[in-house]
Amino acid sequence: FSGHLNFGTDAWSSPNHQALVAFTVHYASKGKVESFLLDVIEVAKSHSGKNLAKAFHSILVDFGITHKVCVLFIIPLTTS
Repeated sequence: FSGHLNFGTDAWSSPNHQALVAFTVHYASKGKVESFLLDVIEVAKSHSGKNLAKAFHSILVDFGITHKVCVLFIIPLTTS
């Protein structure tokens, strides 16, 4: 794919207190939006911006797409 890619993420804690984050990629191809799950990983400490950025960068490097980033949406949500 020759264009830029857009990314999304969702982070949560499992019932056994594992901090998990999923990264997805989204792009338009021939007028159709394509979306794929890149990875779900355990974040060792917390869902902090620094930890999420490190995890995201690692995935980009693994897929060889560091130069294709257009947008990454991270929306912090808290639960009560």
